[in-house]
Amino acid sequence: MRTSSVKTVEAPSEDKRWRLVTVTMRRHGYKPYALIETLHTIQEAFGYLDEEALRYVAHSLKIPLSRVYGVATFYNTGMFAFWLECKVVVKCSNPINTTQRNLQTMGDIA
Repeated sequence: MRTSSVKTVEAPSEDKRWRLVTVTMRRHGYKPYALIETLHTIQEAFGYLDEEALRYVAHSLKIPLSRVYGVATFYNTGMFAFWLECKVVVKCSNPINTTQRNLQTMGDIA
């Protein structure tokens, strides 16, 4: 029987919402690629990302705080949502026409 070698980090507080965050990281084996989903879980559970949460995630996923902060600030400015939309557009049957229509629509909204 194999035992997990992942050493968990204690949550910043006794708040039960941290369990949701821990489950998200555990589901991905505390791997760095769980960063965005973990930040999303924190955002949904608490409504914001604070320094304490960013430090907890960085320590738990064993990635530099600067990387967590960079992803969090990029994600919170709305740029990440735009990147996802562009990635989906590229997979359309006619990406050039679809992209032009979407960019025009986005320009109209802005």
